[in-house]
Amino acid sequence: MVLSPDGEYTGIGERGIEKELDKVVQFERFGFVRIDSVSGNGAHPIILTSQITSCV
Repeated sequence: MVLSPDGEYTGIGERGIEKELDKVVQFERFGFVRIDSVSGNGAHPIILTSQITSCV
């Protein structure tokens, strides 16, 4: 799930994204997000992210 000023978005990410905890990554055709938390089982982790709206 991605939390953004416009609301919440859900989708499917690439394998290994759960290893990027506390990092800023780019979701193709979406934008930059920070991986805030990872939960769930190893096969299908639930990843909570925050969309980065501006870079300073």
